[in-house]
Amino acid sequence: MTTNAWTADTGVPNLATTMASPSQLKSGAVIALVLVLVAFAAAAMGSRSAGILPGFLPLVAGIATISDLLAAFLLFAQFKVTGLTLLAVAGAAYAFSGLLTVAYTASFPGVVAPMLVSEEIGPWFWVIWHFAFPLMLASYAISDPSLRAASPMNFVPNRLRRYLGGVAIVACLVILFIFAAGPVLPVLIVGGKFQSLFASVRVVIILADVTAAVLLFRRPKEVTTLQLALGLALLTALLDTAVNLVSTGRYTATWYVGKVEMLLTATIVVVTLAAEISELYRRAAELATIDALTGLENRLSLRARMAWALGHGRRESVEVAFVMIDIDQFKQYNDAFGHVAGDQCLRRVSSALRAQLQRPNDLLIRFGGEEFAVLLVDTDQTGAQMLAERLRTAVEDLSIRHASGAERDVVTISLGLTVAKAALIQGRELLELADHALYAAKAAGRNRWVFEGRLRALEAVKHVAI
Repeated sequence: MTTNAWTADTGVPNLATTMASPSQLKSGAVIALVLVLVAFAAAAMGSRSAGILPGFLPLVAGIATISDLLAAFLLFAQFKVTGLTLLAVAGAAYAFSGLLTVAYTASFPGVVAPMLVSEEIGPWFWVIWHFAFPLMLASYAISDPSLRAASPMNFVPNRLRRYLGGVAIVACLVILFIFAAGPVLPVLIVGGKFQSLFASVRVVIILADVTAAVLLFRRPKEVTTLQLALGLALLTALLDTAVNLVSTGRYTATWYVGKVEMLLTATIVVVTLAAEISELYRRAAELATIDALTGLENRLSLRARMAWALGHGRRESVEVAFVMIDIDQFKQYNDAFGHVAGDQCLRRVSSALRAQLQRPNDLLIRFGGEEFAVLLVDTDQTGAQMLAERLRTAVEDLSIRHASGAERDVVTISLGLTVAKAALIQGRELLELADHALYAAKAAGRNRWVFEGRLRALEAVKHVAI
């Protein structure tokens, strides 16, 4: 994972520390351009009435609310895992927006019983929600170093409860205040028409959006995935506000476009988080089957690869070869030179072995410890024996100095191999035959390969001069 100056590296993949890739930056730029072009097209329509679409606002606002709260949940979940307070700040911004969206929708004319709300209340929920979002993201952008460092994990549960409780309390207080003060608040909309004061308020909100965006991207060469997503969310919030400046009231083309932009503000981070979760699943699957030391596939992947090889071999009526490899007297090497040198030896041996495989479907795995294995499809006995000798020679030619008490001066390998018609053998039997041949090679003096056929008869033994 690549991190930047905004945050400390927690060792856990998360949006706040992972740098946005070039492809993500390009995609973000394209999305931003499309959003701006759509907003300009809507603005060109001016205040042309688009008619009332029953259920449009509850549907859009409902999706936006769910997306806001889902984004908050996912961001708080990442904060719980990483301890990065920046994630909690971003989560709080979305949680607050989600709660205010509920109140905004409930106060919209015709959504609930008319006697419970008045037309003057709804716009103020919209104003506070649109102003608080960039304000909270600005605090994310200018946060002090303590917020950019991971909190001690034993502090995280209490801090998470404080953030959740604080957001809920503040949102409830704001909602209660607006409902209580509604009759004395300045009127922003009358009869569905925007008043001049509303235009001034929207200009202030646009300035807040721009300020937050400037603060968020003040280090243009250090953009994390979360910064990119929040930047796009800020852009959609700004466009929602901006397109309504050219509208005279509700139910115009620009008003409808603004509501769609509002929906995108909520969904951008959710989509980004969903994509990250998908990538984490892919990486987890990869890490589960890749040996961290050598970069080879590990024993866990052998079952699936063996099943594919045997299935392919049966369909094509060809032979399958399997080779077991063991570094000779590796324990003595580790005891003499230490585990760091031992790891380096394993890496060099694995690279030498991998260099001898010439076909895309030839598979080299780290079987465990100092053992490796090779799975070959459409390979007969002669081909397997030729490869075994190349593998043995490649490792010997590395001339890695062995421990003083070892049988040879340099590190060598022993190999056991078997070949069979794919239609006549199972994977487990292939492994057992190759393993049996490996033990025979080690018993015969090491630094050699032994071939064993399906009937466990030693058909060929290759001895190498000491």
